[in-house]
Formats: sequence, C-alpha cells, structure tokens
Amino acid sequence: MAYRLRGKMYLQLKQSDQAIAQYSEGMRVDPKDYINYRQRAQVYETQKQYKKAIADFTTAIDLNRINSDDLATSYSGRARCYDKIGKTDLVAADRKVVKKAVDFFEDN
Repeated sequence: MAYRLRGKMYLQLKQSDQAIAQYSEGMRVDPKDYINYRQRAQVYETQKQYKKAIADFTTAIDLNRINSDDLATSYSGRARCYDKIGKTDLVAADRKVVKKAVDFFEDN
C-alpha cells in the first residue's frame, strides 16, 4: 500500500515516471494487488501509451474478483484505450460489461 500512496503523491507532483516506478515496485512486492495495475494503467493512459495501459487494465480485471466498482473502472479505462487505438469491437464489449454492472447495482 505504501507504493500506491507514493505513486499518488508523484502523480500530484506531475511526476508520472516516478509514479509508474512506485506502482511497478508495488506489483513486484505483491503481484496479486490489482490496484497497482489499475493505477499504473491510468498513468500509461495519460501518457498515451495505450497498449501498455490495456495490458495493465486487463491484468487488473483478471486479478480483481471482489470489488465491482474497481472492475467497472478497469473496464471503462480499457474501453477508452481500445477506442484510442481503433479497436471498436473491443470498446463495445467492455462498455457492455460496464453497463451490465451499473444496471445490476442500480436494481439492487
């Protein structure tokens, strides 16, 4: 968790490379912590490194089996990145998953 906090701090200081380094170190220490993957993906997305962001969002999705809000965030982020690289079929698939999640929680 300390790596995530330092990563956020570096982002606030507009030092995205250092933020990526912190999230990467957190992943090395705990490779099953999906939040580090999601947060690093978000940094890659801001840097327009969409393929790296997609890879990290996908890992975050694969590792996260408990937090539905975080899953929706990861699917939404991945959809944005797919859109940026022109993979419209994958955009639609991810947005469909997000819509199902939102509809489910609105109904319950």
